[in-house]
Amino acid sequence: MIPESLQKEIFRRYRKHGFKFKNWEELIEQTKLDESKLPTCFYCGKELTSDFKKDKFGNVSIDHKKPKYWKGQNTIENTCLCCHECNIIKGTMYSETFFMFLEALNETGIKDQVFKEMYPGRKAAMMKRKNKKLELWELI
Repeated sequence: MIPESLQKEIFRRYRKHGFKFKNWEELIEQTKLDESKLPTCFYCGKELTSDFKKDKFGNVSIDHKKPKYWKGQNTIENTCLCCHECNIIKGTMYSETFFMFLEALNETGIKDQVFKEMYPGRKAAMMKRKNKKLELWELI
């Protein structure tokens, strides 16, 4: 069962992206979200939360599988629920590319370390993350 606070946050996130659902049931129906279990990140599989008071790790976010930057559509089929951390680090990568990036990081065993370095939680570090991703691709 999805807690009410998480339901409200998911509903709010979809509305922010321009999806106008009348109620939670309509959102469940159109997104095909499984209401019997807690939602998990599309990319890393971590359980999603809505607790912004502690930190942003694991907080629910909505991501475009094909980024709008690369002319991706703002449709239900092109969006997914993910953690704020993965959404920020993925940036303008296609979801397939990001999966390969995560797989390579897991194989080398440095995923946790890289995520901590690349996700400082500040917008000012956007360029640092971009440069770090390029360095990592060259290493991997």
